[in-house]
Amino acid sequence: MSRFRAFAQLDDPITQDGDFAWKGMDSRRHPTTLEPGLLALSQNMRLDKTVAKVRKGSEYLSDAISLAKTPITISFTFPTSFNIDSITSAGSVAKYTVGGGHGLLDGDTCEVTGASISGYNATGVVSLASVSVFGINIGTSLAGENPTNATGIQRLIIQEEYDDGIFSSGVFTDDSDGNEYIVLLSASKAFFVDPDDASNPIEVDYTGTESIASTDNVDLIQCLNKLVMLRGDSKQPLEFDGNLSTPSDFELVSSTAIGADGLNSITGTVSIASGAATVTGTDTYFKTDLAVNDRIKVNGEYNFVASIASDTTLTADNNWTSNSSGDTLYKGRDRLDLIPMPKANFGLYYQNRLILDYPDGSRNDIILSDILDVDTYDAAQNQFKLRDGSGDKVVGFSPYKEDDLVVFLRDSIHLIKNVSNNLDNVDVEELTREVGCIARDTIVTIGERIFFLSEQGVYSLQSGFEDRLKGYAEPLSKPIDDQISDLNFSAVEGSTAAYHNNRYYIAVPTGSSTTNNKVFVYNILNEAWESVDTYPTGLQINKFHIVDYGNDHRLFAVGASGILILLEEKENDETGSAQSTEINGKITTRRYTHGNQQIKKFSRLQADLDMPADSSLEITAITQNPDSETLLKTVSNSGASVEDTFVRASIPKRGYGASIQIETTKGRPEIRGINTEAIDKFRGTRTFE
Repeated sequence: MSRFRAFAQLDDPITQDGDFAWKGMDSRRHPTTLEPGLLALSQNMRLDKTVAKVRKGSEYLSDAISLAKTPITISFTFPTSFNIDSITSAGSVAKYTVGGGHGLLDGDTCEVTGASISGYNATGVVSLASVSVFGINIGTSLAGENPTNATGIQRLIIQEEYDDGIFSSGVFTDDSDGNEYIVLLSASKAFFVDPDDASNPIEVDYTGTESIASTDNVDLIQCLNKLVMLRGDSKQPLEFDGNLSTPSDFELVSSTAIGADGLNSITGTVSIASGAATVTGTDTYFKTDLAVNDRIKVNGEYNFVASIASDTTLTADNNWTSNSSGDTLYKGRDRLDLIPMPKANFGLYYQNRLILDYPDGSRNDIILSDILDVDTYDAAQNQFKLRDGSGDKVVGFSPYKEDDLVVFLRDSIHLIKNVSNNLDNVDVEELTREVGCIARDTIVTIGERIFFLSEQGVYSLQSGFEDRLKGYAEPLSKPIDDQISDLNFSAVEGSTAAYHNNRYYIAVPTGSSTTNNKVFVYNILNEAWESVDTYPTGLQINKFHIVDYGNDHRLFAVGASGILILLEEKENDETGSAQSTEINGKITTRRYTHGNQQIKKFSRLQADLDMPADSSLEITAITQNPDSETLLKTVSNSGASVEDTFVRASIPKRGYGASIQIETTKGRPEIRGINTEAIDKFRGTRTFE
């Protein structure tokens, strides 16, 4: 819009173009085509109340987590050698005396060289260490000596593999007091961390020599007040009874075969005479426990109840093929096919059942436990095979409506209806083969919507989707498809997501990274992608968790090396105790063309800013045709209070369009709006038709 109402023949019209509110980010489309309020890039920013502000930083909560064998930091000084004054031996142990002290401890490794008796030149583990004497087992007894050239030096041992870390995590709510804990699973023990008291984790060991490794598929699931730890298809699951007052170990789940289920048997004994359809019994309760058309089983043979004359007499639809005397009558399902909790990679506790992937069956099998009994499974009736023969793979589950379950496979989605009752009549429906899920931890339910990551990007299913999935809609991540296409799909199974504060956070590996190095944030209220977040080296995000903290639900992240951080809390990102890193926020606006593609002369920029104390930023203009990138202004506030700032800067550049980039270098400035002015050059002879 022109600043002036009229122009004379030789005037240069001044036009304006800019944004006074921010809604979201669209990095896929050409910046010239973006609507007002959309940014071409938003990094480490939040777009609350239509203004752009640097996100809050993370708080480091990991000081109390002590792993058995953590990776070393390669920044050390090699020890200096020391002279050995005398050597004696006592049996197989050589004793070396060092007048000035050696600095060794029991368990260190030391190398001795230069002794005239060659048997004393050895490398071994130090024992019997005092200030001036240490021992090494040389395997034999030798004469003593006072060497002139013998020296010792401590050997640094670098292990080929550091086999401890935080390999998985979960959330546990203690029914006894309502406290919520983030549970960090290391190789040999679990750390129960109450975020309100993070310096005092409760440690719970695994039974005996049981352990987990970085290569195990580990999932932690709370079932009522019990914790089930799945460890993949090669290790038996572990269970914790939930008592944190006097915690016992995570115990092995029994792998003992389960016999017939007495809960489904009719009390007493029954018999069949001459294969007739009549069943008689003693001490039975036919009228109480059965009804006409019920399915029954005697002596391994099925039939159906035709009539019930009394508590001890009934007739069946068909004659029995064999006689029976003194057998038990079973009702309902065949409870002779019960198995204990199988080995599994992941699960979901829903409708009082533990639902597991079932790798012992195949890649596309799932199995459901009995109601309120996560240790008992009916392999005949409660096992489901989805897309048999397709090579598809079960990836994850999500509850849906009141009693249904959405099952995500890698290349398809299925719906299982009525999972809380008898599963004889469960309905399994294939919803689509056009899209599936590639990362289990990205499945998040938000009200009536389910978000998940597929090979085509992030999708959102809404209530009623089962009727509309055949021709599948475009992905929710369409506006950032250029960034999603940079995902490292060889490592994408480790992606994780969470819903917090009206936002969907999804952490993914991009480029050549094998760990999650970027977090994309979708703002539910704005219905747009808000930011792509990056974190300093060391703050790896393996999993998100939502846990109570300070009377509010907060977002936490867990990393493999024991990192536990509270997100959206500090002014900077804490990378350790008393260590922090500035958060560099950045926005790049759409391309301001002032309504036409003519070459124009940009004259100046105006930016409405809110600069907190001790903050700074840089403003850069990026023009096209001709292309240029020019730092326009550095803005800072070194004062002690928040300062509203209206910045003006000259843009001495020509081009058909210009984008404005603002990058913060310190603090958390707020960007409220940007306006650019340009002059369209109309001087000279022109002919208009």
